[in-house]
Amino acid sequence: MADVHLRGIIGLGNPGEDYQFTRHNAGFLFCRALARRARIRRKRTIPDLMKVWTIEFLDTPLFIVFPLTYMNRSGESVYEFLQRYDIRPEEILIVYDDIDLRLGEIRLRKSGSSGGHKGLGDILHRLNTENIPRLRLGIGPVPAQMSVADYVLTPFQEDEWPIFEGMVERGIEAVRTVIREGFEKAMSLYNVRLHWSNQEQAQQIL
Repeated sequence: MADVHLRGIIGLGNPGEDYQFTRHNAGFLFCRALARRARIRRKRTIPDLMKVWTIEFLDTPLFIVFPLTYMNRSGESVYEFLQRYDIRPEEILIVYDDIDLRLGEIRLRKSGSSGGHKGLGDILHRLNTENIPRLRLGIGPVPAQMSVADYVLTPFQEDEWPIFEGMVERGIEAVRTVIREGFEKAMSLYNVRLHWSNQEQAQQIL
């Protein structure tokens, strides 16, 4: 797969105030943070499908997309977005939460399976390809006493927000590197495992 020419960033999540600050909405939260650092040219809502923001980031035109079809049907929005704007799957970056990464860790990949993530899985199914770049945002680990379904729909705790915000900043820096120096360079810089024994140490690292 050739290096990525980035045209759209799609954050995964669930629409509505009830889900706004939950772990499963990490992708939405990331995209809003990125948009605050960009020049927003236009905002458009396609009812029941998606919100599409046209932005300029590092002098580069990009689309920011928020699917409105709920997480497990994210593929409907993404497929429609690509059709409407004549964009190829390899020109987008899917941003989503990942329970297999610790809170604070990120991973960039150009392709691969869904790893069990229902939103990404639906996208891969609808587009019939695994060659879709993605940025995974760590929200793990899942507490032993909770189910995955319950955990991802809980909000971040007060002491977790500094770690999450630091992770988002690293993710935005990774996107900057993708645009300026390419995907391979970004992966070499940001696909590193962080080590800490408690959240206080994590905040110091981030």
